[in-house]
Amino acid sequence: MLFQLFDGKGRGNSAGVNKEFRVETSSSANSRFYYRSRDNDDGYMMNSHDADAEAGDYIFYFKNDNATQNFVVDRIVVGAVQSVLWKVWRATGTATGGTAITPVNTKVGSGATASATVLGVSAISGFSTDGQLASMRTSAANHGVFIPNDSIIIPPGGAIAIEYDTGTTGIAEIMVNGFYDAA
Repeated sequence: MLFQLFDGKGRGNSAGVNKEFRVETSSSANSRFYYRSRDNDDGYMMNSHDADAEAGDYIFYFKNDNATQNFVVDRIVVGAVQSVLWKVWRATGTATGGTAITPVNTKVGSGATASATVLGVSAISGFSTDGQLASMRTSAANHGVFIPNDSIIIPPGGAIAIEYDTGTTGIAEIMVNGFYDAA
């Protein structure tokens, strides 16, 4: 019996087989963030600039207001003029202070919007922390990138906060990106 494997695109091309009798293939792999943004219009980026962050300030807050989908954090980028210890916390309660940040859809031209409460730019309070998810240090005038490999999943109603834990008063920048996924 002869078995023939074709390209699957209707072109009639047979799949190649090497001398070890393995099918020759190639692939292109990107992060889930890329595919969720490209295919579902639900990848978002949020940026915050705090001109006078102080040690112990929570300077970024994200609450997932979507009733049916989780928000998956793809990447957190932090940087400051000073050396800083950054902490990512689970948060509960109602946040106050800060300035509202509108998540930007990363698929240019998409009309989709995020269902979230995002605060930043200055100190945020009014909530409680409920477990530390991550921490990282950055040196002065440098940045750090935390890639949680889709392990920070914020369910509907859940929230996280990022703390400028130790460091002297100075400029701090935070960029968070992520996407919505089935709950």
